[in-house]
Amino acid sequence: MRAVVSSRYAGYRRAVRLPAQFTELELRPLSGEMVDRLVRQWFAEAVRVVRTVSEEEAQARGRELIAALHSDVYTTQRLKVMVSTPLLLTLLCVIVHQGRPMPRSRAEYYERCLEVLLLRWGKEQKRREPPLVIDKALAVLRPLAYALQASGDRDTRLRAELAVMVKKRLRELGLDDRLGMQVVDWLQRDAGVLQEFAPEHLGFAHLGLQEYLAATHIGERDTLLDELTAHLADPWWHEVARLVAGQRVAFVPLMRRVLKVQISQGELLDQLLDEAPEADATPLLERLHAGGTPRELATVLRLLRRFSGDERVREAVAERSGDKDAEMQALAAQILEVRESGGMREGAEVVLVFFEKERTAAEGLAKELRACGVQVFSDAQGRLFDALELNSELAAAEAAPCVVVLSGREGPAWHDTAVSSCVAYFVDARKAMAWALLPGGVDAAWPAELGEARRFDVRDPGGCDALRGWLATARRGARRIESGQHFIEQVTGIRFLWVPGGRFEMGMKGVEEPVHWVRLSPYWLAETPVTNAQYGKFLAATGREEPWYWRDRGFSHEEQPVVGVSWEDAMQFCTWLSEQPEVIASGVKVTLPSEAQWEFAARGTDGRRYPWGDEPADATRAVYGRKDGTAKLGSCPAGKGPFGHLDLAGNVWQWCRDGFKPDEYRRSGRQESVDPVGQSGDDLRVVRGDSWRFDEVRPAARRRWLRSVSRLDDLGFQVVSEPASR
Repeated sequence: MRAVVSSRYAGYRRAVRLPAQFTELELRPLSGEMVDRLVRQWFAEAVRVVRTVSEEEAQARGRELIAALHSDVYTTQRLKVMVSTPLLLTLLCVIVHQGRPMPRSRAEYYERCLEVLLLRWGKEQKRREPPLVIDKALAVLRPLAYALQASGDRDTRLRAELAVMVKKRLRELGLDDRLGMQVVDWLQRDAGVLQEFAPEHLGFAHLGLQEYLAATHIGERDTLLDELTAHLADPWWHEVARLVAGQRVAFVPLMRRVLKVQISQGELLDQLLDEAPEADATPLLERLHAGGTPRELATVLRLLRRFSGDERVREAVAERSGDKDAEMQALAAQILEVRESGGMREGAEVVLVFFEKERTAAEGLAKELRACGVQVFSDAQGRLFDALELNSELAAAEAAPCVVVLSGREGPAWHDTAVSSCVAYFVDARKAMAWALLPGGVDAAWPAELGEARRFDVRDPGGCDALRGWLATARRGARRIESGQHFIEQVTGIRFLWVPGGRFEMGMKGVEEPVHWVRLSPYWLAETPVTNAQYGKFLAATGREEPWYWRDRGFSHEEQPVVGVSWEDAMQFCTWLSEQPEVIASGVKVTLPSEAQWEFAARGTDGRRYPWGDEPADATRAVYGRKDGTAKLGSCPAGKGPFGHLDLAGNVWQWCRDGFKPDEYRRSGRQESVDPVGQSGDDLRVVRGDSWRFDEVRPAARRRWLRSVSRLDDLGFQVVSEPASR
């Protein structure tokens, strides 16, 4: 007999496990193509069912939603996961269909979804009047969600149990508790916030709604932060913690508590920083000064890497740079390293001029530009100056060659006195001027009296790319890369490290034989494998199909390595990047590393066993032995190779340019090979490195092959840069 057993992901991942004879399969999230198709079909059907807007208007809103889902706002890992869930995507369609603003964060997403359900397209569906107004309904739902979360479930409570809980809350709110059962019935049958999972057993229709409501309940009660922190050894509470961190008033208190009693939760702490509307290094600096074990302090230093531009952080880390612990030394050096991009000018290259109310959008654009190596004018902590603050910083800002005026929801920026005074100053200083239309902004004409300024619509990725291209030209014109220098490529922000080339023994006795001599010309190898953020620029520019696992929880953070790409996908990325004007002007081309280039970067001239030396692997040097996906790139600086490259051992296998032949080394013989690239008559390709899921790290000389069409969740790629003339 054959049996298929289905379960919700969250429910199965807790206490319930099937016997080993069952093959486990996970239902994949919606792909980008599927998301677009669902949106188009939903709006087409909505015209027929809900006749509140015209067919033309509905279609326009559907197109706007699809465009928004492809914009920078929805490129963050957790928003991608959310919109790949059919229920939450459907609710987003309802939000847009009703003419409501698009949510720009996960908390705002859940808030709007609850508004839709509780106000429930209500009158359109001819439902009865709700027993509670929306504010009171939310006041009832928050403690209810927290109680269910605290009990460890969401779908095992009988209707009567929930009615008792609701009645108690109604009394606390000074409302008629006789409405208890009516409220429960309304939340299930009309609003759809609750769902019947088994006869008379109710729970929240989506676990995310429960987690969001529980998080808002905790955020309103400081005493519950201690309870939350105590629960964080259990992953059941991690999403709640992330949503609490998304509340400005709760972020610092939560971080202080977690750093004190749950510092072993390094990845969760990193996620809390990702979620924060305004991440602040203060709790981390406090924890660093408080001291602790080398492992605890290494966790703090790893978290502080994102604040490397903050002078407070650099001063505190400099005090730790002489620590005897190797991992702490490597992390401190990583933070203190001056990131220069081969010939780029030091100091700010562009000034952003904006209203204070546009700060969030301005900071987002600045992050995008910095990721491509552009130095944006800011204070020592990396905070931008709004137009009013900028008036007192104009002397320092004048050193930047480019100025971009940002115009958004508040209307044309130049109508503001503070903005116009800054603009007039920079025009008089003969700076290269541009203005950018932000998401939600209204188009307008640049005033002729302010001179010439290029217009860029950064509401879509194409506008961001055009702005970046203009900056590359306006800053200094074409710039060729100099041999011997590290550099940051300007299109995707990939950092390339110089490898001097030379003669080395390829292979290792007892691992890959025969050992043979190879001579390599100098080249640049990317510091890490290609990230999701970097690969995302390629997708946005080309419209190429998303990789497998692009929207899976464990693999889609911006700083994780892209996985699920074939050899052809990787080569297409290289071809696209090599054809970009900035790369052509620099005199280099980008491709996959040869097997020999990869091994030399990992082993150098001393024939070491691993990139860091001959010592055995551990968690400070390589990402391996994991159960839940890849780690952010650069997480193990103590494992860097002889030329400074990271993630050469563990995390992901990496495609090489070579075809695979098992007798390649024997064919080489004793004759020295110069810049070899193995050829193959079939579709077998070399991969190097290692995997996050293996329990051990293999020697760097070890070869492996895969078919070129393979798309695995532990397979990515690193890129090499060579002179275009080679």
